[in-house]
Amino acid sequence: MAVCFSRPDGLGARLIGLVGAMRVARRLNTEFLFHWSLMPAQHVREPVTVDEIFSPDFVTRHHREAFAGERERMQRRLRSRARPIDEVEAAEAEDHLYYHRPDIARFADETAADAERQARDIFGTLPFHPDIRATMDAARRSFDRALAGQKSLGIHVRLGDVAGPLRRIHWFGSKYLPADYYHRAIDSLGEQVDRIVLFSNDRNVREVLGVASAKISVSSQIFDGSDGNDAQAAMADMVMLGHCDEIFAPPDSMFSRAAGIFHGTPMRSFESIFTRDELFDEWMAWRDEHAALLADHARIVATRELLAVGEAERALENLGLVIVGIGDDWIHETTLQSLYPRCLWAAGRKEEAIVAAERVMPLGIENVPAVYRQFARWMKDRDPERSRAITEALDRLR
Repeated sequence: MAVCFSRPDGLGARLIGLVGAMRVARRLNTEFLFHWSLMPAQHVREPVTVDEIFSPDFVTRHHREAFAGERERMQRRLRSRARPIDEVEAAEAEDHLYYHRPDIARFADETAADAERQARDIFGTLPFHPDIRATMDAARRSFDRALAGQKSLGIHVRLGDVAGPLRRIHWFGSKYLPADYYHRAIDSLGEQVDRIVLFSNDRNVREVLGVASAKISVSSQIFDGSDGNDAQAAMADMVMLGHCDEIFAPPDSMFSRAAGIFHGTPMRSFESIFTRDELFDEWMAWRDEHAALLADHARIVATRELLAVGEAERALENLGLVIVGIGDDWIHETTLQSLYPRCLWAAGRKEEAIVAAERVMPLGIENVPAVYRQFARWMKDRDPERSRAITEALDRLR
């Protein structure tokens, strides 16, 4: 038996889950395996491969190109956050256990704090690539020099995969808040610390919020990891964020949570500054201000319903209003990546559907498998060899 881990999302969730899976494997005294797909385009500028993150020996011993067979059945055992893992049930499982959780799962006889302490120990010895480890160590030294003896607050402005306009509707208050909230947090929390360190993957955010207080330093002013690859820059930020005395971040930001878990740093969420009533009132005001975005979301819901009853032309007309409204951003909107080509195909505009699908496919088969799946069906008669190759690649992902 082996404990197998994979996730298709960003670096924070992947590292939390990977360490969690390693901890379970050690507890069960069994093998640990993982699959590291290319990160979605919304998380990084360039693909981050497993060889850029971990040491060659770790990759050789533990990485697999794909998992097959037991994943869907076994993930039901180790995916839920609702209850701790039953060690006996896990140990008696046939074949592989599939760990899909973006958290540090605990066993029934331990507390969450105990589990996280063990996770910190594992993270501290995780065999990162030598370039990653060197960057992390350099970032830590620079941070200690720059903030020696000062109480610090790390503020993470998360945009990553919520940068698209429609995603901000879904994640408002949990992964995304407008810049004004961060200004208010800086005003409120800034009085309690000597320095505020701002972390963000968005240059505009850094330029706007970076001058909001004399106490603010942008992370790149302390250590600039931009000379390396995306993985090095991200891990430098994770180390510095974790070495702040406190972290203020969206409650569902896995990058911030990883920094907090792996360095034992307490986190403050939006609700430590804003009451639930305030958040609701702000959401209502934001909703009124962004009525066009909400109308787009409603059109997407209606489009699905129209497709389901065979009203392809009306569905396409409906969705066309959204596409025109957000332009080329539709390529990076998960709600549109497969829906738009499907509408075109259902409406008989097959050549346009193929072109639309091919515009999305460079995001990678791991990131947009639904697009690849429908494309393989469409090409079955036109280009059987290409269709078969895509189908085989999709089978390897299962």
